[in-house]
Amino acid sequence: MNIWIVDSESGVTILYKDSLGLEIDEDLVSGLLTALNLFSEQELDQSGIESIDMSGLKWVYNHAQEYKLLFIAADKKETHAEILRARLMVIKKDFLSHYAKTSSDWKEKWNGSVEPYQSYGNQIDEFMTQWKETEKIESYGILFDLLGVFQQILNICASVIEKNISGIKKERIYRNIENFYSRFIEAIQSDKDKELSKIEFSKDHGWNLLNIDVNIADPQTIPKIFLDIVKMMKNFIFYELRNEKALDAFSEELYPYLLNNWNQLQQLDLEKKLFSIFLDII
Repeated sequence: MNIWIVDSESGVTILYKDSLGLEIDEDLVSGLLTALNLFSEQELDQSGIESIDMSGLKWVYNHAQEYKLLFIAADKKETHAEILRARLMVIKKDFLSHYAKTSSDWKEKWNGSVEPYQSYGNQIDEFMTQWKETEKIESYGILFDLLGVFQQILNICASVIEKNISGIKKERIYRNIENFYSRFIEAIQSDKDKELSKIEFSKDHGWNLLNIDVNIADPQTIPKIFLDIVKMMKNFIFYELRNEKALDAFSEELYPYLLNNWNQLQQLDLEKKLFSIFLDII
């Protein structure tokens, strides 16, 4: 997250904190951001910009109108605006508590010299560290939830096989799954994905995802890999049962599970992805 604290009348950058490693002219950008906000206020008859997406980043504004100050944050486009806005509010309140408890205090102190405010960048660093630690905890919780959801779905798939497929078809489906699993394990080469090698499969015990250490696993890779495994299981079952029987089988156990856990699936951004897998006829 990058932070600008700007005098809204002159466009002077009082403090700029770069945490994204952007190669930009901070003063030029602050002038542009100030001009955009002024245009919004004067020409569009609005109270000023709150957030915009620009140059692959999400930009959030917080106004301290009585101080003639603009607090602006920029982060990756996928960052939620509400999170960015809340963090910017923390910085705004803390900055003002350090340097100006009232607008008259600020008018007396601000003389155009930015040097007295540069040390506040250290406080922003402390906030960043705290927020990163919080993100780690949240990420661990999300991965735990993902493990639980996908483990349950694979358990249901195993139940569908046991209840609806027998004889040669059952032998063939397990052989296909074992071949898929072998290729999957062989394909794991990078250290980044080594936790995936802890995924287990056997004909007798089915899939076991719960050995994965969420403190080490890559939160970006895990959902994609799990969705690939689920799609593979679905395709094997549909091939052996054919569409109508497979849909009937999943309607008994899987669809009720997905509907009953809809809120959690939405929070994990899985609801559309899972339904698109299981409603896609092959």
